[in-house]
Amino acid sequence: MYDQSMVEPMIKELTDHGFESLTDANSVTEKLEKMSGTALVVVNSICGCAAGSARPGIVKSLENSIKPENLYTVFAGQYSEATNTARNFFHGFTPSSPSIALMKDGQVIHMLERTDIEGNDANSIAGTLSTAYNRHCETITPETTIETLSERFPDFSAKIIDLCGTTAGALSSISGKPTQELIYAIEDILDAEPDIIPVSFTPEGAAKFKEFREKEGQSNAGIGLNGQGMGFKEESDSDDLVFEYEDIKIFVEKKSAKRYSGKKVHFSEAPQGGGFSLI
Repeated sequence: MYDQSMVEPMIKELTDHGFESLTDANSVTEKLEKMSGTALVVVNSICGCAAGSARPGIVKSLENSIKPENLYTVFAGQYSEATNTARNFFHGFTPSSPSIALMKDGQVIHMLERTDIEGNDANSIAGTLSTAYNRHCETITPETTIETLSERFPDFSAKIIDLCGTTAGALSSISGKPTQELIYAIEDILDAEPDIIPVSFTPEGAAKFKEFREKEGQSNAGIGLNGQGMGFKEESDSDDLVFEYEDIKIFVEKKSAKRYSGKKVHFSEAPQGGGFSLI
C-alpha cells in the first residue's frame, strides 16, 4: 500500500467529477454484479500515464453530451481486494493499470488497457471514450431519426445501403423518419422486388455444374447465390428470387439481387485460378 496522503489527490481527480471510489470487494460486487445500464469503471494507479493521460482524458470525456449513467473507480496497489474484484468482471482482459472499462448490464463493451493508454495524450483518450459513449450510452427510442443514428454511427447509412441492396438516393425515402417508421420503411425496401436482369449460366458453367452435382449425389440441387457467395441449394427461402437455366434452378437472395443482376455462372479450366466464377 501507498501512503494514503499520496494517493488521495489522485483519487480526488475522479471523485470531484462524479466518480464513486470503491475501496473493498463487497462494494464492487454490489455495484457491478447486478448492474443495469452503463458504467465507466476506472482502475486508477500511481503511474505516470495515469496522471498524464488517463485521468485528464477521462475527465475531459465527461464533457461529452452522452455519457455513462454510473462512474466508479478503484485504485490499484491501494485497495487490492476492490481492484481484483473489479477485474473479475473484466472477462477476457489481462489485468493492467491504469485501465478503463465501459460496461453495460454487467458486461464490458469497450476497454482501454494500459497499452491503449501509454503513448496517447489526454485528448486522444477523451476522443476514444466519447466515441464509445455515443455508440453505447444512449438508448435508441422510437423517436430517434436516421440522421441521429448516422451521426452517432458513421457507417450507419452504408450498412443500410448494403442491407437494402440499394443506393444512397433511396435513403431520401426514409430521411427524417423516427426509428419505428424507419424499420417499416426498410422492410418495405427489402420486400420490394428488385428490378434485376435474370441470373443464368454459360453453357460451360451449366455443363460443369451438372457434372459436379451428379458426382456429389445431389442430382436435384440448384445453385444458391447470397452475400457470402455461391453453393448447392435445393429449396428456395422465403426471400429468394428464383430463376432457371435448362434444368438448373438458381436461387438468389433478394437483398443481394442487385449484386448478381445479369450475371452468368461460368466455369473455366486452368492450371491455376480455374473453377466457377460470375461473368
